[in-house]
Amino acid sequence: MSRGGKFKRNDKKDLAQFFKLGVRSIQRVWQKAMEQIAEGLEVDVSNQKKRRCGRKPKDINLEKIPTIPLNKRSTIRSLAW
Repeated sequence: MSRGGKFKRNDKKDLAQFFKLGVRSIQRVWQKAMEQIAEGLEVDVSNQKKRRCGRKPKDINLEKIPTIPLNKRSTIRSLAW
């Protein structure tokens, strides 16, 4: 596929079709890998989003619960503010 860090003419297109991605995604991953090699790091092109995506945790103040009327704190849903 690649020769000394260089792609042949249709290698990126073939990889993109194989992984069902766009050519630009293949280029971005390849560039990231080459930068890590240049810095002497171990190559890691895994998903970087996994640590910072999804719902953020809410701060829960348990001291406020007794001050809320009983009919508003009977369920978790009604307790939500």
